[in-house]
Amino acid sequence: MNNISLLLPSKSLKRPLDALSWHTFQLRYRITQDTWLPPHKSAAWRGTLGHILKDKAPYIYDRLFECKIPVTHPYAGRFRTMPNPYIVHIPETQKTTYRRGEILHVNLTLIGECADFFPDLLGVLNKMDGRGLGPKRARISLIDFKSLSHETLRENLPAHFPNTFNSCYLHFNSPMRLGKQREKDGPDLQKILLRLAERVALQAHFHCGSELSLMHEEILEALPKIIPFEHKLHWVHRPRFSTRYGKSMPIGGWMGKIGCTRVPQELLPLLQIGQHIHIGKGSTWGLGRYTLEYL
Repeated sequence: MNNISLLLPSKSLKRPLDALSWHTFQLRYRITQDTWLPPHKSAAWRGTLGHILKDKAPYIYDRLFECKIPVTHPYAGRFRTMPNPYIVHIPETQKTTYRRGEILHVNLTLIGECADFFPDLLGVLNKMDGRGLGPKRARISLIDFKSLSHETLRENLPAHFPNTFNSCYLHFNSPMRLGKQREKDGPDLQKILLRLAERVALQAHFHCGSELSLMHEEILEALPKIIPFEHKLHWVHRPRFSTRYGKSMPIGGWMGKIGCTRVPQELLPLLQIGQHIHIGKGSTWGLGRYTLEYL
């Protein structure tokens, strides 16, 4: 038996898909000098944020970046750390040369109670110009921000799912990697959804107060019913600059699309929520992002 299925929710407790909430903010930065930015800008922005938080707001840094599980936590022996409660997304582009005055859009999603940190984060976000972005320390200045969404999944289901929905494509817009090993043709759909369900459960438990249940009975029963009809994933390598290690490090992952049909209703919330919280390694800095195309 897959160990993901060993912990199931009590009928009386709030389940992860019902408990998970998130708040997305869009930040606008003006580039204040002619400069060079790395192709994967989400990782560079996250690195700069981490350095400033560690110096200026260590409590928020520990909560967002270190995510240590207290030794008194009932699951301290099972997990070493919590999942990071944020996702940084800067639209994918290979553009690296920027002129003074150009605008950079950054989407920052904070999960659960960590959305309450945003007012304190604003002071830090205004200090990014002093630190700079990426290996060239590109200067950027915060112009403004707006709230894009403050959501729970269940509130949005009627608007997101057409009544006739039965088939869809998952378009992976940034590299997805589920483990250390590179599968020959990419992970199959069931493996992707199992990992996504695990991510939802851990985020909901550690950051939204849900009971820990790594899988729901209805999702386990629904997975074998879904039928993939197209599997077009290709492996890509993307360079990124690691602020922590001071050097360029490769990003490897799968991009492309997977089509599926006969999608059970029980899986629709899981598919929808994955668009917001991403999946796999590096999801906090924009990897593992997909969008749904309904057929």
